[in-house]
Amino acid sequence: PVNAPMRFSICLLALLLVSAPATAVTIDGRATGSAYAYEGGLTDSTASTFVRSHGAIRLQAADLGHRGLSLSTYLRGTTDLSEAADDDPAVRVYNLYLRYKDRYAEIRAGRQRVSAGVGYGTIDGARIDLKRYDVGLTLFGGAQIPVNGHGLGALSNAYLWGLRLRSNRLAGVKVAVSYADRERDPIQYGVAGRFSGFLGQPEAIRRQLIGAEASRRFGLHSLRARLDYDLQDETVRRGELSGRIGLSADVAVQAGWRHREPSVYRGSIFSVFPSQGYNEWSLRAHYRLSSDIALSAHAATLIYDDDSTQRLGLSASFGRHLTIGYRRYQGYAGGSDGLSGSLLYSLGRTLTLRGDLDLSSFERFEAEDSDGLVTAVAGLSWRLGRRSRAGCRRECPTADPKTAGCCVHHGSWRSWPPPWNRRGPPDRGSCPRRRPAAGMTDHSA
Repeated sequence: PVNAPMRFSICLLALLLVSAPATAVTIDGRATGSAYAYEGGLTDSTASTFVRSHGAIRLQAADLGHRGLSLSTYLRGTTDLSEAADDDPAVRVYNLYLRYKDRYAEIRAGRQRVSAGVGYGTIDGARIDLKRYDVGLTLFGGAQIPVNGHGLGALSNAYLWGLRLRSNRLAGVKVAVSYADRERDPIQYGVAGRFSGFLGQPEAIRRQLIGAEASRRFGLHSLRARLDYDLQDETVRRGELSGRIGLSADVAVQAGWRHREPSVYRGSIFSVFPSQGYNEWSLRAHYRLSSDIALSAHAATLIYDDDSTQRLGLSASFGRHLTIGYRRYQGYAGGSDGLSGSLLYSLGRTLTLRGDLDLSSFERFEAEDSDGLVTAVAGLSWRLGRRSRAGCRRECPTADPKTAGCCVHHGSWRSWPPPWNRRGPPDRGSCPRRRPAAGMTDHSA
């Protein structure tokens, strides 16, 4: 079955193709498919094997009667090939919007992802970007999509609107200010919550955020700052200050401070547990020994109201083929150590072998013993041609030698068809210039 948003996207695309001039439409797209099998324990004594398949399509139809008019969409579908769930097959529309762009303005209408300072999220609405003399203004507004991602959003249930003003002409400093207003009505509890015991309609939480950003580059050096303030709670939701010093083209040191307050909406399972903000202080160093060898290290401490956590990491990369690393966490909620390695080895022009190994140990909170975990991944990528690729992967995580046979098998394929217009595929040597699928993100990894 095809849900309403997908039917709407197919009909809208077909309508635009029919109504536009025959020589104007250029379609660019990408298709990705994958499947993986795993064993899941339904009870302590029984287990079943599941085979999940995923498919994704993203398309952009450009030059829809006008050079600046285009339609973009990204769809994903999933189902279980062995034992379908109640909602299988499920199709989700991540974006579907009309876009008009000229030299000074860009307008989008439909489902789209917004990221403009303190305003972020996926909406069914509109966005306008204006730019002139290195000054830009972004206006956006609409209904937030449902939590499960299916169906159309409604302003009466959840909304998001705001603006962002930015400039690059303030004495070489890039500055931006933003404002966002968002609210969502939580889903009503039909039965008492398992942990909270709450029954009824939770109170909606409204966020009114204002933010300011500034950044500046000084040759090899840079400085960046950000502050987000909640007008409803009168608290600083986010604060950041970081600087990078380039001692040379191959050596750099970066230091930073970050403050975060949790933003958990009522109705979420996490809202029944206590939460608190934190301050993080971090230090990073990068050193490139040669064109193929690079070293990096980082250390950080997270300070809570009554506890703290420390992090340490070291890594070394040798070209594009080998990377090894070590990490250590300790403090609040226990500790862990991990040693990891990743290898890419070319078997020819079309075959690439991949291997990953991770050795980890975990020290549970207020426990004297520790647990170990070994994860091994082996994969093979086969490039079928310039515009298609296939791969397979086997992943085996285990904390107990008795369960070493419990693995995940994963297969995938990708295809990039060449752009074509309504007259048919273009002749060799006369292909139109490939246009990037603006606003789309590759979710196929």
